Amino acid sequence: MTQFPRWMMDDWQGSHLRRPAKSRLVRLGGIETVFEGAVDDLYFQSIEQHALGLDGLAALVAAQVPPASTVVDVGANIGLSTILLARSAQRVIAFEPSPANVGYLRRNLASNGIANVEVVAAAVSDRPGPARCVSMSRSSAPDRTSWRPAMCRATPSPRSTCPPSPWTRR
Repeated sequence: MTQFPRWMMDDWQGSHLRRPAKSRLVRLGGIETVFEGAVDDLYFQSIEQHALGLDGLAALVAAQVPPASTVVDVGANIGLSTILLARSAQRVIAFEPSPANVGYLRRNLASNGIANVEVVAAAVSDRPGPARCVSMSRSSAPDRTSWRPAMCRATPSPRSTCPPSPWTRR
């Protein structure tokens, strides 16, 4: 297990885990869904637009994902695509390296009665070890955006044994 410098973990936890949270009701794949997120998170600030952008994924999942499927969501964030996938698949494995997002992801799954998701608090890579991650948030001034460097642990991605999908470029 990789050990991160104490100052790095203190900075990460201090800047991300104590942010005030807010809940929003969003229409996701035609279903009203509750999401909680940090008020200064740019993704959460525009969650309605992100949900609208997933209408194509909802149609694809409905047409292509058999109910007995296991689906992997890499970069699950606070759970929009995870919840969408979990409503159709038997099992979802959701990878998310941000400790703050993992907390919101778990709360969002519970708030929406989703129990078929395994949350893995790690990044996915072709090799194990530490990886650099960044988090973007907006300061109190509307024109100021800040990037916060952080470290996360990477998990090697499993070798796929699935047949090639019809939409994969070769």
